[in-house]
Amino acid sequence: MESYDQRLAAGAALASLPVLAAGAGVRLDLDTFSTFQSLLAVPGLVLLAALSWRLRHNDNDRRVPAAAALTLLAGHATLGLLLTRGLLPSGFVTLYQASAMLSFGAAMLLAVRLSGVASGRESGEGFGLLAAAAAVTVTALLFTGAYVSGSGAGFACTGWPLCNGALFPAGDRLADINALHRFMAATSGVLIGVLLWRAYAGHRHDRAVIALSLAIAAFYGAEVLAGALWGWVDPGISGRALHLTLATLVWAGLLLLTALTFHPAPGPEQRGPLRTAAAYINLMKPRIIELLLVTTVPAMVLAEHGLPSLWLILGTLIGGTLTAGGANAINCYIDRDIDQVMKRTSRRALPSHRVSPERALTFGVAIGLAGFLELAILINLLSAVLAVSAILFYVFVYTMWLKRTTVQNIVIGGAAGAVPPMVGWAAVTGRVDLPAIVLFAIIFLWTPPHFWALALKYRADYAAAGVPMLPVARGEAETRRQIFIYSLVLVAASLLLYVTGGAGLVYLAVALVLGAALLRMAWQLLRRGDAFPVMKLFGYSITYLAVLFGAMVADQAARSLV
Repeated sequence: MESYDQRLAAGAALASLPVLAAGAGVRLDLDTFSTFQSLLAVPGLVLLAALSWRLRHNDNDRRVPAAAALTLLAGHATLGLLLTRGLLPSGFVTLYQASAMLSFGAAMLLAVRLSGVASGRESGEGFGLLAAAAAVTVTALLFTGAYVSGSGAGFACTGWPLCNGALFPAGDRLADINALHRFMAATSGVLIGVLLWRAYAGHRHDRAVIALSLAIAAFYGAEVLAGALWGWVDPGISGRALHLTLATLVWAGLLLLTALTFHPAPGPEQRGPLRTAAAYINLMKPRIIELLLVTTVPAMVLAEHGLPSLWLILGTLIGGTLTAGGANAINCYIDRDIDQVMKRTSRRALPSHRVSPERALTFGVAIGLAGFLELAILINLLSAVLAVSAILFYVFVYTMWLKRTTVQNIVIGGAAGAVPPMVGWAAVTGRVDLPAIVLFAIIFLWTPPHFWALALKYRADYAAAGVPMLPVARGEAETRRQIFIYSLVLVAASLLLYVTGGAGLVYLAVALVLGAALLRMAWQLLRRGDAFPVMKLFGYSITYLAVLFGAMVADQAARSLV
């Protein structure tokens, strides 16, 4: 029985190969499209339908990929028929190729799992996840490449690696689209380089892994050369086909390497779809995201000197939610050992075993990448780069380095949470001006007193987890003193927006009243110590930030009426 299922899976994967090739060819030249190319999906559909029927009572590791491959391939064939008859615009050819890629990937994953070649193969810590991350990034590279072709941005950039002499060209949307594709290529190259190094460092005796990693790196290098040529001359249809073929080979190799080396731990017990969704939303830390988004829209209003397009606001908020949520989910994955120790965080999705660590990490990377692409495609490249820089800083600088090593963790790490206003400003203007930097400084200085108030409340938690927060490392008296000092500097910084002309008298009046109340509470905390309810200051700090940024909107509305 098992060998029969293996043959079915292998046949389905092989039958999907010509469909994948057809999708690539169609993207290059829609006029070559024909019903014959859609009919290439029929053998794979038959084999996948038979396999799905046989695995209907099997475990999810086999049943889900089979059902996914069948659904995607059926969708691919349907899109092909509709495109053939002219019932869909030519832009849907990108979706046509995507469905072919994903159906082939699901079929190949299933074939590898059923064949047993991955069993007993040690992936090494994080190697399989690294391969999966590289595969996701190259998928995004292929999709952005399709967007370049579909939008006519292939020749918007002259030169390579710079685009028209700049890293991020301003004011030219087609050049931005082309630069986005190059950015994804560079990101993919970094991950593939690290993957090759990890393969040699931890898999010297696994010839299949070494050979596959070398092949991926070689195909990627050739693809980059083909793309660089496109920056100087028109490579013609054959050159474009070569570029796309090499990228597809890199993608297929990464999928195979992922299937061979990624062995996820058993997931948590089955739950209903609503509880599962709630667990993943919990990973995103929605309360933190709400506060970040509250600072984004006022920055957009200031930059526009009025209300921006509602679609621009919505697109920026969606991208900001996805990137911030991705950073928070990755943070939950890295800090799962700490969260399990601390009472305040022990009910989060990972410590309570509602989501497995591997799935949490995959979810975080996926939505973070989705947010970057959404901002880059629908808003502009600068806002996307700023958003992804916040992810990288929050994950690598704060979570993985500062948090467990220095008492200045939250001071420096607060820079990640201060980026959203700059994202909002860049979404409107395509640049970062002085008022945006002032908004960054306000949140940067607000973060320490806000978070240290919480750390005072949960000092025992942080001590038990071994995290050197200020109350643990320097004591409560010093923490109260630092809260007062930072509150003073924060209030002074909040007035800079008026001094620099970014806001008017309405904002100034609100900032003075809010600042006086904050300083009064910080002074009471300093003088009265434990007798002052520290969570009162923590709660007010949230109100302070929300009302302060709301005052920017009110001030702009008042100035527009004058």
